[in-house]
Amino acid sequence: MSAVEHDRRTWVATDRRGETLTIGRPLAGVELVSVRGSHRHWREAHESFTLALIHLTPNRVVADWHTRGRSLRTEGGEIMAIEPGETHATKRLTLESGAADFDIVRFSPELIAETARRLGVRPPFHFKRPAVNDRPTFEALGGLVDAVASGKHAFEVECASAAALHSLVSRLGEVPDNFAQGLDPVRDYRLRKVKDYLRAHLERRPTLTELATEVDISPSRLCVLFKRAYNIAIGDYWNALRLAEAVRRLQRETPVRMIVAELGYADEPHFWRVFKAHYGVAPGRWRSLYRANDRLTRASATRPRANVVGLSER
Repeated sequence: MSAVEHDRRTWVATDRRGETLTIGRPLAGVELVSVRGSHRHWREAHESFTLALIHLTPNRVVADWHTRGRSLRTEGGEIMAIEPGETHATKRLTLESGAADFDIVRFSPELIAETARRLGVRPPFHFKRPAVNDRPTFEALGGLVDAVASGKHAFEVECASAAALHSLVSRLGEVPDNFAQGLDPVRDYRLRKVKDYLRAHLERRPTLTELATEVDISPSRLCVLFKRAYNIAIGDYWNALRLAEAVRRLQRETPVRMIVAELGYADEPHFWRVFKAHYGVAPGRWRSLYRANDRLTRASATRPRANVVGLSER
């Protein structure tokens, strides 16, 4: 998960020495709270579905806490799962050294209900247990935190949120044993249709809702299945397609200003930063390197002119 020094969010120091805090709402129905360097015993009443992720560090962190009339223990790399209307209270925080780092992800009841409905889970939705050790869900929720912290585009944040919701509902909820996706993640034609749609809209990033509507799959399921089939998130795939097209246009000697305009980049400095972050060199340097190593073009330029004329006259 993100370290504070690589985090684009605004942080503040609390009244406890060494403890810092950030809060935010990246999407409708989603709230994030991140805390670093904490020794505090937290006590909260919750009106949303709340997932607290305790960071996994070399120094063991153990939280003893109380909810639903039960005493529980959660360690680094695990999740506290709390439902609306419940409270939780940290009774003891055991630290081998240092302090605890954790992230809290809150989803509105409406978002959870809609995700559950689309996945065929009968209402009302409930967590199977409040103390959870589920690595895929931990990583999915952490992916949402990292997407927000690193300042990714709203599309990537929306995809990360959808993936987290999908994992939360399908893995942590009380669902039937025979619950299944019902789609082949590799062969399903709708995923190929999504790829084609993205390729046809390089100048404008489609919304997740737009893609899901195009192929009649729920947004959360679409994100998960696309990542499972192609091992890349939808937003990252679209970015890669657009950069690949930019490379082709650079190699055809298209001016950078035209590439920026035609592919919908904000401006030339933005395109320069995105290109260099991906390929390691600036667009102009890439084009110069291509020219220097383009044997076909050089061979065509040095071909005897008489032969060319002779062929054209036939």
